[in-house]
Amino acid sequence: MHSARQQTKMNFHPPTEVDRTAILRILNLTSDKLEYAEAELEEWLSEQAHLPHQIDKRVFTAFALFSGKGIEECKKRMDAYFTMRAVFPALFNDRDPTSPIIKESGECVATGMCNGYTPEFSRLYVAKLIKTEPKHFDCNALLRRLLFILDLTLVLDRRTDICLIADCSGLSVKHFLKVSISQARDFMLCVQTVYPIRIRKIIFLNVKPYCKTLLENMILPLLRKKIASRTQIFSDNIDNLEKVVPLHLLPSDMGGTGPGSKEVSDFWMNQLEDNVEWFLTQGSLQANESQRNGTSTLKAPGCNVM
Repeated sequence: MHSARQQTKMNFHPPTEVDRTAILRILNLTSDKLEYAEAELEEWLSEQAHLPHQIDKRVFTAFALFSGKGIEECKKRMDAYFTMRAVFPALFNDRDPTSPIIKESGECVATGMCNGYTPEFSRLYVAKLIKTEPKHFDCNALLRRLLFILDLTLVLDRRTDICLIADCSGLSVKHFLKVSISQARDFMLCVQTVYPIRIRKIIFLNVKPYCKTLLENMILPLLRKKIASRTQIFSDNIDNLEKVVPLHLLPSDMGGTGPGSKEVSDFWMNQLEDNVEWFLTQGSLQANESQRNGTSTLKAPGCNVM
């Protein structure tokens, strides 16, 4: 029924001034407070010998948006943001989004950020298998690509929360056997406690009974308690999906009326390629632990930033 409705074309629309004002209000910030936090972060960074100094100004903004919780948390997250790239080489080495392995991942799994905001000013990030044969699935390449997209949208967007939605159609036990739990754990550590984002909810769609068991035993234990409590699992019946996510944002092949998941994925693959120089420079900056004065805020494995 949903696929018969008029679908929108995939694009990225940066927040308008009205959006920016609303987001600041949600975060209990003002433009002046945000600018002050950006300046304080920049001054603090200049005093940290172990951290890179010539960084994208938009990165300051992304972290300063967390200053409603206190500037010290912003500093810890920014420190961890550059530290994690050295701590987790399997996820952050070779940051070339045009590499063959990343392109092959794009042909196997559709993933990316959807058009628009939810009423709570969340962004939707979706994932869905294109090629269902397990031989095509590369867990490491997918996790690296997700981090590419998260880094890029971090500097292009201004948002408060994100919602992660995975369509489990075509997933088999063999797919789960190809998942590296250690890399998945490291990935979730970065997303949950390092990046300046808040995960509002995680939704799994079209989950078969065996898939539900595997999710509950392999993936959910990697989530922080608060995020796990916000996780929802839907079987084949998604009639109540519109109660938890706006269908006009969700891809048409995932129960919504937005651009299809492959169109979303192709759009962000093109964006990654267009920004390859950013990833090879800004996106590859990392901490130099030999220059650190004090203890790292990020201790792997299984730690939190705080």
